[in-house]
Amino acid sequence: MGFAVLSFGGLTHYYGGEELPSGLIRHLVDHTDLPTVGVIEEHVPHGKWGQQSYRRLQQRAGMAENELMSHGVRRIVRVFPQTWRAAFKIRGNSSQCKALAKALALSLYGEKDELPADLSLDVYEAALMATWAERSWQVAEALAA
Repeated sequence: MGFAVLSFGGLTHYYGGEELPSGLIRHLVDHTDLPTVGVIEEHVPHGKWGQQSYRRLQQRAGMAENELMSHGVRRIVRVFPQTWRAAFKIRGNSSQCKALAKALALSLYGEKDELPADLSLDVYEAALMATWAERSWQVAEALAA
């Protein structure tokens, strides 16, 4: 699972692990006057995934949403991987997409925000999802609600 926070175009926090960083989320919600939107990947079952894999992904997304909401994040947007990847012209199989996401995230944030090159591939995808979210109409709608 990847987690990233973007604020005013800069990558301020990132994390990769099996669970969301609860302490960091609580700190961010408590110490900002800015509206917060959680963005979570939404998946649909397709050819290579069986129903069990799909259910596991949906369960993790639900747990992430509950975790965010328990820390005061009231606006949640779910996005399909294909949607945010299309904004960066990322296409291919899963491993190709992850490699492209890493390269792009490092080009955007590696030097400027000191994003290391040895993190979980999910972190790089989370950084790009945050970049997509900063410009998406779905997040703008959530903020306006």
